Amino acid sequence: MISWFSVILRRDLVRAIREKSQWMLPLFFFVLCIALFPIAIDPSPKFLQQIAGGVIWVSVLLSVMINLQQVFAGDHAEGTLDALVLAPKPLTVTVLAKSASHWIASCLPIVLLSPALASALHLPTHIILPLTLS
Repeated sequence: MISWFSVILRRDLVRAIREKSQWMLPLFFFVLCIALFPIAIDPSPKFLQQIAGGVIWVSVLLSVMINLQQVFAGDHAEGTLDALVLAPKPLTVTVLAKSASHWIASCLPIVLLSPALASALHLPTHIILPLTLS
């Protein structure tokens, strides 16, 4: 099972590296959303401190949702989705591997960038680490 998991994970990560839009689009959307939010609302540091946690969470959720349809779309377009479903391996392992590759390719760059953007929204430093870990 572990070898099947690693094969699917590696395959999807290689595909994500080749198709840069799979991880760049959510990252750019996240940065753009955080950058435009102070312009749309009050840009004062006091106000941004109060709402920064919620703004970051909503921005992360929206940016992750952008690429969610791509988890199985490539396999469906190639015709390999049927082969994955009919493979003698457990389907749950396949889905877990595809979910892990989606998280590594799309969510991990956002998580790594979120502390810098949180400090740009004047979030106190003692809150940035718990926000990033959550």
